[in-house]
Amino acid sequence: MPTNVSEYIKKWLYNIFGEKIRLYEWLVMEDFALYKILTAIPLSESERPFPTEMTIARFLKAIDNTAQDPFFAWIHFHPPHTPYTPPKPFKKMFNNSSIMIEKRDQLRMDVGDTLNKFEDLAEKRKLLKILRDRYNENMLYCDRTFEDLIDQLEKRGMLKNTTIILSSDHGESFEHDYWGHGAKLYEADTHIPLIIKEQNQTKEQIFDILVGQEDIAATILGIADIPIPSWMEGRSLVPLLHGEELSPRPVFSMNLIRNTKGQMIDKGEIAIWDGDYKLILRIDDNSSLLFNVKHDPGELHDLSYIEPKVKEYLQNLILDSLRKANKKIEMFKADI
Repeated sequence: MPTNVSEYIKKWLYNIFGEKIRLYEWLVMEDFALYKILTAIPLSESERPFPTEMTIARFLKAIDNTAQDPFFAWIHFHPPHTPYTPPKPFKKMFNNSSIMIEKRDQLRMDVGDTLNKFEDLAEKRKLLKILRDRYNENMLYCDRTFEDLIDQLEKRGMLKNTTIILSSDHGESFEHDYWGHGAKLYEADTHIPLIIKEQNQTKEQIFDILVGQEDIAATILGIADIPIPSWMEGRSLVPLLHGEELSPRPVFSMNLIRNTKGQMIDKGEIAIWDGDYKLILRIDDNSSLLFNVKHDPGELHDLSYIEPKVKEYLQNLILDSLRKANKKIEMFKADI
């Protein structure tokens, strides 16, 4: 449901071209003047693109009318993505001011990365605090809607024998004087929830172990008792859920600058977690940041020069994995 002309054009062009060509992207690029004009022209008064209650209603309609047991569903909530404009009573719940309450005001900070380019640090931090409050209001709205989904499954007698996995694609940063996601690999962006409710589960368990999003697909296959292909990088967490131990292993996250398909990965950032330590490596110039996230969860103290052996060890793990990935890319290019 596009809410402005820019979104409408983007959807229309995508329906025509899909992923086949990307030539139309110039029309809706955020740093192009036409984007700002088209975004400012609303199609409706709707404040919330893709409201979560509509997403849930469509899912419930599907399982009521067409789904057969067993079924698999992937449900994507667009909120709490920007703009942070939840309905009442969540609006102004964490901040009673009218600052950044309107969609247009938030978009003004978002378009062209305006807020992150502020030179007035005090004003920037003030706005970051307000935006974080708006984000929390939007997050609470999503939480309550998800609670409604659980209630609806229970009313249908489906909750007990349904496995539910709740996770996120990323977090949102209001720290390190930075707003947004995707450009940095601090914990605010990368530390996300993973909650698994198995069918017929009766007790809660909390596991203190490093896992990655690549483990989710393997876990789904494990729950469905389907063999996990050898090419999958993730591992099933089902043994962990059932009382077995999983050996610790490093976890990676990547923020790669867009490369042409088949091009070697040679720019961007890669982070690695191993035990209590985390290294963020910029592969363009080999600059890095080392943190002990257990003792320094806010990532305020770079340990690169204090613990050089840890830095070297983690950096070598990243570079070795990068070499293996680039070797696969070379093999792929040779095949085509």
